[in-house]
Amino acid sequence: MKDVWKNYLLHLITKPLKCLAERDFETFKIYKPTSNTRKHEIGYLECFARIFSSISPWLSHEANPILDDVLKCFEHTLPYFDELDLFSVRQSVVECGYICYGFLISPFWNKLSNSAKENLIKYVKKARLLNKPWQYEMNWLLFHMSIEVFLKGVGSDYNNAFIIKSIDVVNKWYCGDGFYMDGNKKFKMDYYNSYTIQPFFIEILKAMKHPLLPVAIERCILYSEFLERIIGEDGSYPPLGRSIVYRFGTFHLLSYCILNGHISKNHSYGQLQQALTKVIKKSINDITEDGFLTLGFTGKQESLADHYSNTGSCYLACLIFLPLGLSPDHEFWTSDAPFTQMLAWNNKPFVKYIIDNNDSV
Repeated sequence: MKDVWKNYLLHLITKPLKCLAERDFETFKIYKPTSNTRKHEIGYLECFARIFSSISPWLSHEANPILDDVLKCFEHTLPYFDELDLFSVRQSVVECGYICYGFLISPFWNKLSNSAKENLIKYVKKARLLNKPWQYEMNWLLFHMSIEVFLKGVGSDYNNAFIIKSIDVVNKWYCGDGFYMDGNKKFKMDYYNSYTIQPFFIEILKAMKHPLLPVAIERCILYSEFLERIIGEDGSYPPLGRSIVYRFGTFHLLSYCILNGHISKNHSYGQLQQALTKVIKKSINDITEDGFLTLGFTGKQESLADHYSNTGSCYLACLIFLPLGLSPDHEFWTSDAPFTQMLAWNNKPFVKYIIDNNDSV
């Protein structure tokens, strides 16, 4: 099954990565809504950041055909983006956050040359200067935190007080049943708990060896149960909230839990493997055009794009592939079992999703 997933991933990323590595921006075109007034070039940085954060665990542990292109991007493409001044625009905070996250969840840093390391530190320090008060009142706070934690991890100067204070802020966003609000008193029924908030928060707590870590893991396991239970028998799931053009990036948190062994006692690896495989199979052949992701949910549906969306944004979908960082003999790849909705709709026993309101999380 791991080879099947590899082929799915390579179907999505081989061509854009090759274009990024070769700086071929004629072949790889960025599309965006007319309401998106940002430089179109930022879409290329978005594409790279989101692909890298998705594949860094796999790149770190297993030989693969795309490593050279990723290294070329760090050596040659990111400096070109710096020449375009892309690390001095607001969106670069998000993309540097995803790149830093890729290093937090893997040892890939060791594969970079010294010059690439020095350059990347310079770029993320540019982005950290772009902080604005409103960014601290929503999920963007996690991107700022990940940059600071990354700098701490590579031995550069970082703002420890900012990280500690921000951990307290994010913890207060928790509202129960595995869900965090997206800022203070701003609960939103979308998938940002999975896209960003919970995976980033846990990695930050790990890096800081923070005592809140066990509680945050319990919360993410609750949310992972919710994610598994919304997957239909055929791999469909509700298109809720904004950013649905990120497609099966919806299941980032569930894939993160699988990679890190944070799975619920009500789940088996076999169930999770079959559920996520069904999700990928459901749309994998309909969401690309000429080797690039399109703006849409199940295909090319540009009207679904938010004002900040572009072709590069869509590659957050690749975060579902985090389990590729597991060894080929891991139970996730070697087992198979019916998941919740398969059981529920075929008159089979299944575990009900009930949260104890007195639960400490």
